[in-house]
Amino acid sequence: MHIALAIPEIVQGIFAQVDTLPGTGRGDLASAARCCRHLSEPALDRLWSRMWDLRSLLNLLDGLVEEDGICILRGKVHRKEWTRFTSYAARIRVLYYTNNPQTPPSIDASVFIQIGRLSQGKLLFPRLIALYFTASRFPVPELLLFKAESLLDLEFTCWNSTNMDYALANYLTSLPDSCRLRSVLFSGRTSKLSVASLARFPLLKLTVTDVPWDVDSKMLGVISGLDCLTELVLDLKNINFDSLDVPRDACTALESLNIDGSLHTMSSFLKKFPGPSSRLRSLSLFQSTIIVPSSEELPVLVDAWRDLFFAIARYSSTLRTIMGDSSAVFWSASDLPISGMRILEPLLACKCIDNFFMFHFPPLWFTNHDIDIIASAWPALIVAHFPISPPAGAPSPTALYAFAKHCPHLDDLQISVDTRDTRVKLATVRGAPVRHSLRRLRIETPLVESTAADVLALFVAMFPQLDTIGSDSNPEVWEGVNGLLTEYRARTAE
Repeated sequence: MHIALAIPEIVQGIFAQVDTLPGTGRGDLASAARCCRHLSEPALDRLWSRMWDLRSLLNLLDGLVEEDGICILRGKVHRKEWTRFTSYAARIRVLYYTNNPQTPPSIDASVFIQIGRLSQGKLLFPRLIALYFTASRFPVPELLLFKAESLLDLEFTCWNSTNMDYALANYLTSLPDSCRLRSVLFSGRTSKLSVASLARFPLLKLTVTDVPWDVDSKMLGVISGLDCLTELVLDLKNINFDSLDVPRDACTALESLNIDGSLHTMSSFLKKFPGPSSRLRSLSLFQSTIIVPSSEELPVLVDAWRDLFFAIARYSSTLRTIMGDSSAVFWSASDLPISGMRILEPLLACKCIDNFFMFHFPPLWFTNHDIDIIASAWPALIVAHFPISPPAGAPSPTALYAFAKHCPHLDDLQISVDTRDTRVKLATVRGAPVRHSLRRLRIETPLVESTAADVLALFVAMFPQLDTIGSDSNPEVWEGVNGLLTEYRARTAE
């Protein structure tokens, strides 16, 4: 055996790579565990570190039998097999578990009750760092078996039982005081009581989604008290703003917020939470309400977006990333002129923006002057994906020069331009100082083949580092432009 294999860190690194091999990795680890006494322990540690089916562990107990699609434990568990069981349980670091009685063979609750008695209060999974628990039945005696002071990540989903509230809260309360839980996800029929039980942990990330109860003032009070929280994902579809009062110092450590709800709900929420003292850097908005607006309703919708963006502007001094998506919205009046500047104007106060994404919005109209104002307001841009504009409401290709002038760090740009505009003014660009690193450009409007060469020449002059141009609109023409760009780069490289 090579002397390097005497160093545990090297062996662990090798087995970590072997575990990633598709198809053969797990088998190779099993072979290493059987063929060499020195490699057996680290190979078994890696092989058992991630568990998708708890039956693999329970099968180490000789008395486990299956009857009518249900696993039960018969007879006495002897000391030798219990020692073997606990030694392998101690290797598990990541556990995925579902207690679904509809998927045979299911494990009867009595099995976990017996194991709990045998453990005599000792931790069965002392090295567990992540638990992904999906509950489909109640009671859940097995939940208390998964206590570990090393636990860092918990995801708990419950769908069919309304009696899970106290079980989950009891589990969180029973975790050792030394547990440093950092990330929690609650989904389905979990309870407010469960969230309230998190106050004792230095939690960094909390996700609450698809819950049947209202996010109310009391709940936000609990969340506001999580002093270490840096990332929050919240479903606002059932939010209740009655007597909502958020202290000024709420969630001062919060840096990332991801919310899902209607425009009005998100706007009302952001006007109060998090507190103005927070260091919010990243904000993701998902507008999931299905809307089919008429031409008369569109102005109201535009005002709703403006109101939301004014609420976002509260965090203008720290906010760097804004991502908005309304993929569940269907637009029936796409040809109506909707001013993009009127919607985005409140966000121009956020001078630190470096990532801006707006997906599946109504088609917005921008003028060349609008683009110049936006580019000059956001000089730190690195990635910018703007909503699609109809050809009649898109700026000319020359307007993109504003990004070349004002945004030297921009690397990825998605925008609509009116490529039918043949007034390509290369003289405006050539000879002007360009400090630009843009490499990827995506144009969300059709390209007229007769002007393709002129448009390409303009883009290359504005963005000397450009190496990719893409589009979903008449892709065959844009593919030809990309080919011309490749040829041009090859010639200049020579």
